[in-house]
Amino acid sequence: MKLRAALVTAVLIAPLAITGTAAHADPNNNSVRKLVKAVNGKNVKRHLKVLDLIAKANGNTRVDGTRGYELSRDYVAGLLRLAGYKVSTQKFTFENLEFKTKPVFERRSPSPQVFALGLDWTPSGHTAEGTFSGKVQAVDVMIPPGARAQLLDLGVRGGRLRRVHAG
Repeated sequence: MKLRAALVTAVLIAPLAITGTAAHADPNNNSVRKLVKAVNGKNVKRHLKVLDLIAKANGNTRVDGTRGYELSRDYVAGLLRLAGYKVSTQKFTFENLEFKTKPVFERRSPSPQVFALGLDWTPSGHTAEGTFSGKVQAVDVMIPPGARAQLLDLGVRGGRLRRVHAG
């Protein structure tokens, strides 16, 4: 798979190098107006297509730490070198908050239901991975109907939880 991805990238970069679609480094291209004028929409789409093909050849991803990322980085760096730029990369660390597996939220009883990710619920940042189970209890919930909504006070008063069952 790695060889295939590298070959796909090489095949896609070669025609760009031959046709000269990379913008050439121009010391006078020093304003937004000049840069916007120099960018050709057709070539932008061509590069986006290459990046998309790199992703497709690498598990549909170009996320940092993957082969798709490395090939994308090398593709862009190669084009910049062809254009006359000196290119360097540097390593840095960052926190990756992506899940290794698709998170699932489900109710097992009294009536089983799997809730749709992104529609019914969204994991919060820094959500731990693993399996969790337990009883869910409503805390400080607004309950209609009636003339006006009523606050069902099950929450914190004076630093203590009231009417919330342990466990």
